[in-house]
Order: sequence, then structure tokens, then C-alpha cells
Amino acid sequence: MVEERWTTSWQPLDAWPDLREDVNRFDDPIIFYPDDVISDHSESEFLSVMKGDRVGFLSDRPRPQAGVYDAMGVGSGGGTAFGSSRMNIRAGSSGTRPPDGIRVRTWFPETLAWKPLVITDENGRATLDVDLADSITTWRLAASASSADGRLGSSSRGLVAFQPFFVDIDFPVALTMNDEVSVPVAVYNYLKEAQSVSLKVERESWFELEGEPFARIDLGPGEVKAVFFRVHVKEFGRHRLTVYAWGADEAARDAIRREVEVVPDGKLVEIAVNDRLEGKFARSIRIPENAIPGTPKIFAKVYPGVYAQVVDGVEGMLGAPHG
Repeated sequence: MVEERWTTSWQPLDAWPDLREDVNRFDDPIIFYPDDVISDHSESEFLSVMKGDRVGFLSDRPRPQAGVYDAMGVGSGGGTAFGSSRMNIRAGSSGTRPPDGIRVRTWFPETLAWKPLVITDENGRATLDVDLADSITTWRLAASASSADGRLGSSSRGLVAFQPFFVDIDFPVALTMNDEVSVPVAVYNYLKEAQSVSLKVERESWFELEGEPFARIDLGPGEVKAVFFRVHVKEFGRHRLTVYAWGADEAARDAIRREVEVVPDGKLVEIAVNDRLEGKFARSIRIPENAIPGTPKIFAKVYPGVYAQVVDGVEGMLGAPHG
């Protein structure tokens, strides 16, 4: 490296200092940090730095101390130092930062479209514009029709929604506050080339991640693998988890955000109070002292008559257990 004039004889001996570099100035030495080594508490933002065939990671934030490098610029931290005045910068192509432009898939409805009043033309044809959801699946299209003279018809077809590289989160139906679970994240590579895939979990306040929010796996063509991220659940409610996955190939990029219900760590207690609403109406409900903070809720329903109450009950029967 000294002979190639990438560095001077003293630079490899410098232990990882607190570095605040201006990314537009490259006359001073720049510290390379090895991939998958930086701890998450450094909250680093990476840039890919290329000089010829050499690639490294540049940061503009302070770094924890590491070991002293040997004569080749590699020590216990595995880093390399060199100086240069001309470089090309490419954001986020590798390392622990997802590339820019990855679209996060967030919409996963059970029913994609419901059109009960479609009128065809004189040839019995109709065209519908439907926004396709983010689900990687085969949708079942079912249609039934009736003509003005009473004739009936029906048909069903499959509609495939697919992309050759994608990631998915396999959440359980619900989590309980204070749970410690390993959330499986499946990575699907249906590309023709093998991929070295990086994954990143976006931190949220409702959980505490045990270990690093990053992972890396190698996938062959047509291969599927799972990565597990262990989380400690801290808050109840409806929450989301976002995972990014990317490889060197432009087609090997995906991100997903799924929601999960976190229920309180306690016993559900329901109190119902019924009466007729005539003039002023007042009722008191006592909330136990040992109730979990934030969980008490009061729902009030007012029916204009007995029939409306019956209809509401029927809707509840249709909704449970299968929807």
C-alpha cells in the first residue's frame, strides 16, 4: 500500500480515531471500516468508496476504539487506512445501509376488490381497474352474473402476483407484551443467479432487538432461506415491523412492513351495562386498581330500537370466527 502511494508508513499504525470527515474532502486519510463489524450503537451511515477495484466504507461519525493495525493496514478490527484526492462516491450499495429507492410493501388485504354492481355492455363484457396489492400470491377471481331475462353464469380464475426476489415476515396471529420471540424472515431468490443478500431490521420503540439489526445470507438460484431476529416486546397495541433485503443485483431488492397485534400481559375483563335511554342516564364503572395502565376502554352503543340491536348481533355472528 505504501509502494502504491495509497498511504504513508505511519497511517496503518493509527488506531481507529474519532473521525469526522467531510465527504467532499479526500486529501486527509480516510478510515475503512469492515462490513458486519460495526456495532449498532455507533448508528453509522455508510458510503461505498471506490478507488480502482478497491471498495470500502466511509463514515462521517465518531467510531469506537479498536486495535492497532499491522504493516498491511489490517489489525484486530480488520480495517484499512489510506489517503487519496480523487474518488467516486456511491451511496449505500453495500454494507449495512439499504440502497436508495427500495419500495416498502405495506398493503396486504384479504379481499382485493368487491364489485357487486358491475354493468356489462351489450356483448356481456366489462372492464375493471383494480390496484394490485403488495402480496406475493395467487389471487382467486370469482365472478357471478345474471341477465335481464334471468339467465345465470359464474366463473373463477387465478391471478398471479409475483416478483423473482422478495422477503416476508412470518408473524404469529398475536404477541403478548413482555414476550421474547425469534421472528422468522424468509428470503426468496427465484433469480437465475446466486445472491449474497444483506438484511436490515428497522428499529421501533415497541420492541427491543437482541443482537445486531443486520444479517447476511447467501442464496443460490431458486433457493429460500430464513433468518431469525430475536425481539423483546415492550408495548401493547397495533405495531409494525419493517425489514429491508438487498443484493448486488438491481433485481435483488425488496422491503416489507407487516403489522402485528400485541395484547397486554394480563386477563381480559369485560363489564356490560344495559338500560333504556330515557331522559338523563348515568352509570358508574369501577376500574380495578391493578388494571394495566393504558388498557381500560369504554365503548358506548345506542340503538334506536330492538331491530337495530338484532342486526348488530347478526353482523357479529357473521364476523366470527371466519369473517
